[in-house]
Amino acid sequence: MENKKLINEIVKQIRIESGIKQKDARKNVMSADAYSRIENGKKEITWNELIGILENLNISLLEFVSIYGEPVLTHNLRDKVRQLFYEIEDITAQEELIALYESLEEKYLELHPNEKSVYFDIKQIFHQKFPDRINPITKKELQEVVKLVKKKQGHQFFDEDYRIVSQTILDMDKEDMELILNCLFPIEQANISENSKKYLNNIFLNSLTPMIKAYDHTMVEKIFSIVKEHKFLYQDSYFYRLNLSYLECFYNFLKTNNIVELEKINDILRTLEIIGDEETSNAMREEMKEVLEKKGRSKLSSNYAMINKT
Repeated sequence: MENKKLINEIVKQIRIESGIKQKDARKNVMSADAYSRIENGKKEITWNELIGILENLNISLLEFVSIYGEPVLTHNLRDKVRQLFYEIEDITAQEELIALYESLEEKYLELHPNEKSVYFDIKQIFHQKFPDRINPITKKELQEVVKLVKKKQGHQFFDEDYRIVSQTILDMDKEDMELILNCLFPIEQANISENSKKYLNNIFLNSLTPMIKAYDHTMVEKIFSIVKEHKFLYQDSYFYRLNLSYLECFYNFLKTNNIVELEKINDILRTLEIIGDEETSNAMREEMKEVLEKKGRSKLSSNYAMINKT
Protein backbone atom coordinates (compact mmCIF):
# COMPACT_ATOMS: atom_id res chain seq x y z
CA MET A 1 0.00 0.00 0.00
CA GLU A 2 2.87 2.33 0.78
CA ASN A 3 4.33 2.03 -2.74
CA LYS A 4 0.91 2.73 -4.31
CA LYS A 5 0.59 5.83 -2.17
CA LEU A 6 4.03 6.89 -3.36
CA ILE A 7 2.83 6.76 -6.98
CA ASN A 8 -0.09 8.99 -6.00
CA GLU A 9 2.29 11.45 -4.36
CA ILE A 10 4.52 11.51 -7.45
CA VAL A 11 1.52 12.20 -9.71
CA LYS A 12 0.58 15.11 -7.44
CA GLN A 13 4.17 16.38 -7.47
CA ILE A 14 4.33 16.33 -11.28
CA ARG A 15 0.98 18.12 -11.57
CA ILE A 16 2.06 20.88 -9.20
CA GLU A 17 5.50 21.26 -10.81
CA SER A 18 3.84 21.48 -14.23
CA GLY A 19 1.38 24.15 -13.08
CA ILE A 20 -1.59 22.03 -14.18
CA LYS A 21 -4.91 22.16 -12.34
CA GLN A 22 -6.62 19.05 -11.00
CA LYS A 23 -9.49 19.37 -13.48
CA ASP A 24 -7.04 19.28 -16.40
CA ALA A 25 -5.03 16.39 -14.95
CA ARG A 26 -8.17 14.23 -14.56
CA LYS A 27 -9.86 15.25 -17.83
CA ASN A 28 -11.58 12.29 -19.53
CA VAL A 29 -10.08 9.94 -16.92
CA MET A 30 -12.11 10.21 -13.70
CA SER A 31 -14.35 12.39 -11.57
CA ALA A 32 -13.14 15.29 -9.44
CA ASP A 33 -13.83 13.35 -6.25
CA ALA A 34 -11.94 10.26 -7.44
CA TYR A 35 -8.93 12.30 -8.50
CA SER A 36 -8.86 14.21 -5.21
CA ARG A 37 -8.87 10.91 -3.32
CA ILE A 38 -5.92 9.68 -5.42
CA GLU A 39 -3.81 12.74 -4.63
CA ASN A 40 -4.71 12.39 -0.95
CA GLY A 41 -3.65 8.74 -0.95
CA LYS A 42 -7.15 7.45 -0.21
CA LYS A 43 -7.68 5.69 -3.53
CA GLU A 44 -5.44 3.25 -5.36
CA ILE A 45 -4.58 4.29 -8.91
CA THR A 46 -5.12 1.74 -11.67
CA TRP A 47 -2.82 1.23 -14.65
CA ASN A 48 -5.27 2.78 -17.13
CA GLU A 49 -5.87 5.73 -14.82
CA LEU A 50 -2.14 6.34 -14.50
CA ILE A 51 -1.64 6.26 -18.28
CA GLY A 52 -4.53 8.68 -18.82
CA ILE A 53 -3.34 11.13 -16.15
CA LEU A 54 0.24 11.07 -17.46
CA GLU A 55 -1.05 11.92 -20.93
CA ASN A 56 -2.89 14.91 -19.47
CA LEU A 57 0.30 15.94 -17.65
CA ASN A 58 2.25 15.73 -20.93
CA ILE A 59 4.77 13.21 -19.62
CA SER A 60 5.42 9.82 -21.18
CA LEU A 61 5.40 6.65 -19.14
CA LEU A 62 9.09 6.14 -19.98
CA GLU A 63 9.97 9.62 -18.71
CA PHE A 64 7.83 9.11 -15.62
CA VAL A 65 9.66 5.89 -14.74
CA SER A 66 13.16 7.11 -15.61
CA ILE A 67 12.91 10.44 -13.77
CA TYR A 68 10.59 9.66 -10.88
CA GLY A 69 10.48 5.88 -10.62
CA GLU A 70 14.14 4.85 -10.64
CA PRO A 71 15.37 3.86 -7.16
CA VAL A 72 16.99 6.92 -5.63
CA LEU A 73 19.84 4.93 -4.07
CA THR A 74 20.92 3.34 -7.35
CA HIS A 75 20.49 6.58 -9.29
CA ASN A 76 22.71 8.45 -6.83
CA LEU A 77 25.20 5.57 -6.80
CA ARG A 78 25.59 5.56 -10.59
CA ASP A 79 25.84 9.35 -10.69
CA LYS A 80 28.55 9.20 -8.03
CA VAL A 81 30.61 6.65 -9.96
CA ARG A 82 30.29 8.76 -13.09
CA GLN A 83 31.48 11.84 -11.20
CA LEU A 84 34.45 9.93 -9.76
CA PHE A 85 35.34 8.66 -13.25
CA TYR A 86 35.98 12.23 -14.38
CA GLU A 87 37.85 13.12 -11.16
CA ILE A 88 39.84 9.90 -10.88
CA GLU A 89 43.28 11.53 -11.01
CA ASP A 90 42.48 13.19 -7.68
CA ILE A 91 43.64 11.15 -4.66
CA THR A 92 40.48 11.93 -2.69
CA ALA A 93 38.31 10.72 -5.57
CA GLN A 94 40.36 7.53 -5.80
CA GLU A 95 39.91 6.75 -2.12
CA GLU A 96 36.20 7.52 -2.33
CA LEU A 97 35.79 5.19 -5.30
CA ILE A 98 37.68 2.36 -3.63
CA ALA A 99 35.65 2.78 -0.42
CA LEU A 100 32.47 2.61 -2.51
CA TYR A 101 33.71 -0.50 -4.29
CA GLU A 102 34.63 -2.20 -1.01
CA SER A 103 31.21 -1.48 0.48
CA LEU A 104 29.51 -3.05 -2.57
CA GLU A 105 31.83 -6.05 -2.53
CA GLU A 106 31.17 -6.64 1.17
CA LYS A 107 27.41 -6.94 0.61
CA TYR A 108 27.61 -8.48 -2.88
CA LEU A 109 25.16 -11.30 -2.16
CA GLU A 110 22.49 -8.81 -1.05
CA LEU A 111 22.96 -6.34 -3.91
CA HIS A 112 19.93 -5.32 -5.94
CA PRO A 113 20.45 -5.95 -9.71
CA ASN A 114 20.85 -2.20 -10.29
CA GLU A 115 23.52 -2.01 -7.60
CA LYS A 116 25.21 -5.12 -8.97
CA SER A 117 25.51 -3.50 -12.39
CA VAL A 118 27.25 -0.50 -10.77
CA TYR A 119 29.58 -2.96 -9.03
CA PHE A 120 30.46 -4.59 -12.36
CA ASP A 121 30.95 -1.17 -13.95
CA ILE A 122 33.52 -0.29 -11.30
CA LYS A 123 35.39 -3.54 -11.89
CA GLN A 124 35.45 -3.23 -15.67
CA ILE A 125 36.37 0.46 -15.72
CA PHE A 126 38.79 0.73 -12.82
CA HIS A 127 40.49 -2.64 -12.26
CA GLN A 128 43.17 -1.82 -14.83
CA LYS A 129 43.99 1.44 -13.05
CA PHE A 130 43.91 0.01 -9.51
CA PRO A 131 44.71 -3.71 -9.94
CA ASP A 132 45.84 -4.11 -6.33
CA ARG A 133 42.73 -2.56 -4.82
CA ILE A 134 39.87 -3.33 -7.22
CA ASN A 135 39.49 -6.97 -8.18
CA PRO A 136 38.61 -8.14 -11.68
CA ILE A 137 35.28 -9.79 -12.36
CA THR A 138 35.68 -13.35 -11.11
CA LYS A 139 34.89 -16.65 -12.81
CA LYS A 140 32.27 -17.26 -10.13
CA GLU A 141 30.55 -13.95 -10.90
CA LEU A 142 30.61 -14.77 -14.61
CA GLN A 143 28.93 -18.11 -13.91
CA GLU A 144 26.21 -16.34 -11.92
CA VAL A 145 25.42 -14.27 -15.00
CA VAL A 146 25.36 -17.38 -17.19
CA LYS A 147 22.96 -19.08 -14.77
CA LEU A 148 20.72 -16.00 -14.74
CA VAL A 149 20.46 -16.00 -18.53
CA LYS A 150 19.87 -19.76 -18.76
CA LYS A 151 17.13 -19.50 -16.14
CA LYS A 152 15.33 -16.78 -18.10
CA GLN A 153 15.74 -18.37 -21.53
CA GLY A 154 12.42 -18.34 -23.35
CA HIS A 155 11.08 -15.57 -21.11
CA GLN A 156 11.25 -11.79 -21.24
CA PHE A 157 14.64 -10.14 -20.66
CA PHE A 158 14.77 -6.54 -19.43
CA ASP A 159 17.21 -3.62 -19.37
CA GLU A 160 19.16 -4.77 -16.33
CA ASP A 161 19.52 -8.30 -17.72
CA TYR A 162 21.05 -6.95 -20.91
CA ARG A 163 23.18 -4.44 -19.01
CA ILE A 164 24.78 -7.08 -16.78
CA VAL A 165 25.47 -9.35 -19.75
CA SER A 166 27.06 -6.46 -21.65
CA GLN A 167 29.37 -5.80 -18.68
CA THR A 168 30.53 -9.39 -18.34
CA ILE A 169 30.42 -11.16 -21.71
CA LEU A 170 33.80 -9.67 -22.62
CA ASP A 171 35.44 -11.93 -20.02
CA MET A 172 33.49 -15.12 -20.68
CA ASP A 173 35.04 -18.13 -22.35
CA LYS A 174 33.85 -19.07 -25.82
CA GLU A 175 31.42 -21.77 -24.65
CA ASP A 176 29.62 -19.51 -22.17
CA MET A 177 29.59 -16.63 -24.64
CA GLU A 178 27.99 -18.83 -27.28
CA LEU A 179 25.44 -20.11 -24.77
CA ILE A 180 24.54 -16.53 -23.81
CA LEU A 181 24.11 -15.46 -27.43
CA ASN A 182 21.95 -18.50 -28.19
CA CYS A 183 19.74 -17.67 -25.20
CA LEU A 184 19.33 -13.98 -26.06
CA PHE A 185 18.93 -14.11 -29.84
CA PRO A 186 16.98 -13.84 -32.05
CA ILE A 187 15.09 -10.87 -30.58
CA GLU A 188 11.82 -9.44 -31.85
CA GLN A 189 11.78 -5.71 -32.50
CA ALA A 190 8.70 -5.19 -30.33
CA ASN A 191 9.11 -4.39 -26.63
CA ILE A 192 12.78 -3.43 -26.84
CA SER A 193 13.53 -0.20 -24.98
CA GLU A 194 16.14 2.30 -26.11
CA ASN A 195 18.30 1.36 -23.12
CA SER A 196 18.04 -2.31 -24.04
CA LYS A 197 19.19 -1.46 -27.56
CA LYS A 198 22.31 0.20 -26.13
CA TYR A 199 23.14 -2.76 -23.94
CA LEU A 200 22.51 -5.24 -26.76
CA ASN A 201 24.84 -3.27 -29.02
CA ASN A 202 27.43 -3.36 -26.27
CA ILE A 203 26.97 -7.13 -26.15
CA PHE A 204 27.78 -7.26 -29.87
CA LEU A 205 30.93 -5.16 -29.43
CA ASN A 206 32.07 -6.88 -26.25
CA SER A 207 31.69 -10.36 -27.73
CA LEU A 208 33.26 -9.57 -31.12
CA THR A 209 36.38 -7.97 -29.64
CA PRO A 210 37.70 -10.96 -27.62
CA MET A 211 36.86 -13.40 -30.42
CA ILE A 212 38.78 -11.28 -32.94
CA LYS A 213 41.69 -11.18 -30.49
CA ALA A 214 41.51 -14.96 -30.27
CA TYR A 215 41.45 -15.25 -34.09
CA ASP A 216 38.33 -17.40 -33.72
CA HIS A 217 36.93 -16.88 -37.22
CA THR A 218 33.99 -19.25 -36.78
CA MET A 219 32.75 -17.44 -33.68
CA VAL A 220 33.34 -13.98 -35.16
CA GLU A 221 31.31 -14.85 -38.23
CA LYS A 222 28.52 -16.28 -36.08
CA ILE A 223 28.34 -13.04 -34.08
CA PHE A 224 28.37 -10.90 -37.23
CA SER A 225 25.50 -12.98 -38.63
CA ILE A 226 23.50 -12.18 -35.47
CA VAL A 227 24.45 -8.50 -35.77
CA LYS A 228 23.23 -8.29 -39.36
CA GLU A 229 19.94 -9.98 -38.48
CA HIS A 230 19.30 -7.32 -35.82
CA LYS A 231 19.99 -4.12 -37.72
CA PHE A 232 17.02 -2.45 -35.99
CA LEU A 233 19.08 -2.34 -32.79
CA TYR A 234 21.71 0.03 -34.21
CA GLN A 235 20.35 1.52 -37.44
CA ASP A 236 19.56 4.83 -35.71
CA SER A 237 22.92 5.12 -33.91
CA TYR A 238 25.92 6.39 -35.83
CA PHE A 239 28.12 5.57 -32.83
CA TYR A 240 27.29 1.87 -32.86
CA ARG A 241 27.28 1.71 -36.65
CA LEU A 242 30.81 3.15 -36.66
CA ASN A 243 32.04 0.75 -34.00
CA LEU A 244 30.53 -2.28 -35.70
CA SER A 245 31.86 -1.16 -39.10
CA TYR A 246 35.33 -0.76 -37.60
CA LEU A 247 35.29 -4.33 -36.25
CA GLU A 248 33.94 -5.72 -39.52
CA CYS A 249 36.57 -3.89 -41.60
CA PHE A 250 39.34 -4.98 -39.24
CA TYR A 251 38.17 -8.58 -39.34
CA ASN A 252 37.97 -8.47 -43.15
CA PHE A 253 41.54 -7.15 -43.24
CA LEU A 254 42.74 -10.00 -41.02
CA LYS A 255 41.12 -12.48 -43.41
CA THR A 256 42.15 -10.92 -46.73
CA ASN A 257 45.05 -8.48 -46.11
CA ASN A 258 43.14 -6.11 -48.39
CA ILE A 259 44.53 -2.60 -47.87
CA VAL A 260 41.13 -1.10 -48.74
CA GLU A 261 39.82 -2.36 -45.38
CA LEU A 262 42.57 -0.44 -43.57
CA GLU A 263 41.65 2.69 -45.49
CA LYS A 264 38.05 2.29 -44.31
CA ILE A 265 39.27 1.91 -40.72
CA ASN A 266 41.34 5.08 -41.04
CA ASP A 267 38.24 6.95 -42.22
CA ILE A 268 36.33 5.66 -39.18
CA LEU A 269 39.11 6.71 -36.79
CA ARG A 270 39.29 10.18 -38.33
CA THR A 271 35.52 10.54 -38.07
CA LEU A 272 35.63 9.72 -34.35
CA GLU A 273 38.46 12.20 -33.82
CA ILE A 274 36.64 14.93 -35.73
CA ILE A 275 33.61 14.60 -33.46
CA GLY A 276 35.88 14.67 -30.40
CA ASP A 277 35.77 11.00 -29.39
CA GLU A 278 39.52 10.46 -29.20
CA GLU A 279 39.10 7.98 -26.33
CA THR A 280 37.35 5.50 -28.62
CA SER A 281 39.69 6.07 -31.57
CA ASN A 282 42.76 5.61 -29.35
CA ALA A 283 41.27 2.43 -27.89
CA MET A 284 40.70 1.12 -31.41
CA ARG A 285 44.31 1.83 -32.41
CA GLU A 286 45.61 0.05 -29.31
CA GLU A 287 43.22 -2.82 -29.90
CA MET A 288 44.41 -3.30 -33.50
CA LYS A 289 48.01 -3.23 -32.34
CA GLU A 290 47.35 -5.99 -29.78
CA VAL A 291 45.51 -8.14 -32.33
CA LEU A 292 48.20 -7.76 -35.01
CA GLU A 293 50.85 -8.68 -32.43
CA LYS A 294 48.73 -11.78 -31.66
CA LYS A 295 48.75 -11.18 -27.92
CA GLY A 296 45.53 -13.16 -27.57
CA ARG A 297 42.67 -12.43 -25.20
CA SER A 298 43.26 -10.10 -22.28
CA LYS A 299 43.06 -11.07 -18.61
CA LEU A 300 39.79 -10.61 -16.74
CA SER A 301 38.59 -6.99 -16.61
CA SER A 302 41.62 -5.87 -18.64
CA ASN A 303 39.90 -4.93 -21.89
CA TYR A 304 38.50 -1.66 -23.11
CA ALA A 305 34.85 -2.41 -22.33
CA MET A 306 31.91 -0.74 -24.02
CA ILE A 307 29.60 -0.49 -21.01
CA ASN A 308 27.95 2.95 -21.01
CA LYS A 309 29.46 4.76 -18.07
CA THR A 310 26.30 6.86 -17.85
